[in-house]
Amino acid sequence: MLFIVQAFAFLAAALHVYIWVMERLRFGDPKIHGGVFGAPSADVDTVRSWAFNQGFYNLFLAVGAFVVDSTVGIRATPVQGTTSRCSPDRGPVRSLD
Repeated sequence: MLFIVQAFAFLAAALHVYIWVMERLRFGDPKIHGGVFGAPSADVDTVRSWAFNQGFYNLFLAVGAFVVDSTVGIRATPVQGTTSRCSPDRGPVRSLD
């Protein structure tokens, strides 16, 4: 099940990278700004700053998804002599609150 979730997270991240390419690098193309985003050619210079900002928003979403997707299976092991909130033998440590 974890593999399926990771696969969908990877696909979502790849889609956000593709959207970043459209909004940041290819926004001047009439197929992109007119067909995908519905912005008329006369308004491209006005809307370009919006697309630039929105493109980087999508890029950061993609980076976050890639980072989480690549690190979700890594288990942290405590270093000897440090305190851990979870003991592998006895389960989670309960607080006295």
